[in-house]
Amino acid sequence: KIANFLDRKTAQIDEAIAQKEQLIELLKERQQVLIHKAVTQGLDDSVEMKDSGVEWIGKIPKHWEVKRMKDIFHTGRGRVVSKLELKEDGKYPVYSSQTKNDGCLGYIDTYDFDAELLTWTTDGVNAGTIFKRKGKFNCTNICGTLLPRSNKFLLEFLKYSVQLSTSHNKRIDTNGAKIMNNEMKIIMTLLPPKSEQTKIANYLDQKTTAIDKKIDLLTTKINHYQTLKKSLINETVCRGLDK
Repeated sequence: KIANFLDRKTAQIDEAIAQKEQLIELLKERQQVLIHKAVTQGLDDSVEMKDSGVEWIGKIPKHWEVKRMKDIFHTGRGRVVSKLELKEDGKYPVYSSQTKNDGCLGYIDTYDFDAELLTWTTDGVNAGTIFKRKGKFNCTNICGTLLPRSNKFLLEFLKYSVQLSTSHNKRIDTNGAKIMNNEMKIIMTLLPPKSEQTKIANYLDQKTTAIDKKIDLLTTKINHYQTLKKSLINETVCRGLDK
């Protein structure tokens, strides 16, 4: 009786979890479609288009440019930071290849960077992940840095543009993937006029934030269902069905 009861109840919970996970995947796909369209085609569907000359990009607005990363950024790299250097009361963050906690590995009392720039994960399963950084911080040796060469480049837009570019240009590796500095320099990305960069960045911030909130809500519900399933199994196995 207990086995039959738990089979039925856990199957119902698993189905609810699967439905939520499917919704999350659909939302992530929708988010990527929004980003790709806005970054490669802009927000005005009436503008004249031209061939970008890059297969994965396709056609772009006629007045836009396609640039190599090295034409937009000074590329750099972090340094080896041992976990033994990290301090609970450290002042300045150390960013690494991880993507959880905004990529923060921990804190130390010194900083190597005092700037506004982009960082990317150079290798591993998260290779090519882009973050916008500002202020005083540090980067590990598996964290690349992209410092804009000019103030006509808006980091809020380039965060989306570069992320899209790296997703199409990762080199498969035994550890997952790689994008080393010499490889990053020749990757192509989109560059509209700065006024359009601002509009696109604002549009995508609004849209992606709304989608992220929906994903967070669904994730919370999944965690609730998983906790419910564990509690149900524990309660039933320990106490049986007779209350």
